[in-house]
Parts: sequence; structure tokens; C-alpha cells
Amino acid sequence: MSEKPNTITSDPIPRTAIEKLELLNPVMWLSGGFIALFIVTALYDKTLLTTIVNSGFAWAITFFGPYWQVLLLLTFLIGIALAIGKTGGVILGNLVKPEIDNFRWVAILLCTLLAGGGVFWAAAEPIAHYITVQPLFGDPDNTWQRAVNALAQSFMHWGFLAWAITQHLPFPTLVSILFLILTTIFIVTTGDSMTYTISVVISGDTEPNAFIQTFWGIMMGLTAIILISFGSGGISALQSFIVITAVPVSLILLWDAPRLAAHMAKQQGL
Repeated sequence: MSEKPNTITSDPIPRTAIEKLELLNPVMWLSGGFIALFIVTALYDKTLLTTIVNSGFAWAITFFGPYWQVLLLLTFLIGIALAIGKTGGVILGNLVKPEIDNFRWVAILLCTLLAGGGVFWAAAEPIAHYITVQPLFGDPDNTWQRAVNALAQSFMHWGFLAWAITQHLPFPTLVSILFLILTTIFIVTTGDSMTYTISVVISGDTEPNAFIQTFWGIMMGLTAIILISFGSGGISALQSFIVITAVPVSLILLWDAPRLAAHMAKQQGL
């Protein structure tokens, strides 16, 4: 009578508290330290931070201005090459059957566009076009015509659907309150998703430590408060900051996107 061989299964090595908090992760220190430095500088001297951001923006525009034009063309060409090559057949997640059907995907995209437009522009866009008339329309003296032109410009950006739903619903006061509630829910869930995504990318774990998510939530909240405290210059500072950080990120994307697509195609036998 033959005996069954003993099988030894090793449990995963338990992680220490330092490892769980990603305190040994250089990416955590670089990214978290950079944001922390930004916040501390803003709290210490807003004028100094504004000067640093504006100087960095001017430097990025001076040395990388033509690069953005080339980047736009390269992104288009690389996208076309990935689409028509073997990488075009790559299935994200390598699933035989998609988890979400086409109808749900379309619903997600449309609702996200509507929510994004509502949160970040909403009724402010036609008002902005009314105050600052687009060169295409000239500068009509008739206020009614200026309002029509402003709405026409907004419709061109977002389509008639979003504004038809909101800028003709009955009970405007009730709709406004509901829209504010919806906007609040959207911002909260977006913030939660952002903290989760950042934590997953940094830790490489699909269930990141709650303290890491809390850290990034606090960092994003403080950054938002600081930008708001800048007043009208907060948006300009944010836009300039995005341009500065986009330089190294774009280089990484240009290098990694084709490489990762080729790797996935090889894994899936394409």
C-alpha cells in the first residue's frame, strides 16, 4: 500500500508594519515627499510657491514647447501603430468574456462625461462665453444674441443632451438642490477612487493598507484647500503645475506604452 507523499505548503511571509505602510518603498517617499513639500511650502510662503511654480512653468514652455507638438503627433502615430499591429488584438485582462457589456460601458462613458461637465464647468461655461465673447461671433450689442451665441458654443463642446437635461427640467430650485447632492456624491466617490488607485499603483497590492489610502486622501484634501486659498490664481497654479509634471510623465508613457502592449501581446500568444 503506497503512502501519499507529504505536501508542504508554505504560507505567505507575514509583512511587518513598516512593509504594510510602504515605508521602504522609494516610490512612496518620492511621490509622498514631493506632495508634502508642496503643501509645506504653500503653508510657509504662498508667494514663494507661486514664484517657483511660475518659474517652472516658464522653463517647461521655453524648453519643451515644441516637444508638446511633437508629442501630440507621436501619440497619434504610436496609437495607430498599436491598433493595426499585433497589439491591436490584445484583450485587456485577458478575459474570454468581458465583465461589462457594451451597453454598460456606453452608459458609464456618457454618465461620466455628463458628471464631469457638471462638476468642472456646468452652467459656468455659457456664462463665461456670454461675458467673454468668442472671436467667431464678434461682439454683438444685442444681449439676447450674445446669450444665444454662448449657448451655441456650449452645445458644440458638450452636445445638446447635457444642457437639454439640465440648462429645461421643471422645478429649477429642486433640481439645483439635487444637482448639488449629486455633485457632492460624485466628488466624494471620485476622491475615494483616486486614493485607492494611487495606493494600488504605489503598493502593487489590490487591497492597499487603509493608512496609505488615508494619507493620500489627506494630501489631496490639503492640496485642494491650498489651491482654493490661492483664490483666482489657484486654477492657474494648478494648470502650470500640471504642465511641469507632464514633462517626465509623457516620456515614461512614450516608452512604456508600446513596451507593455508588446508584452501583453506576447503573453496572449499574438
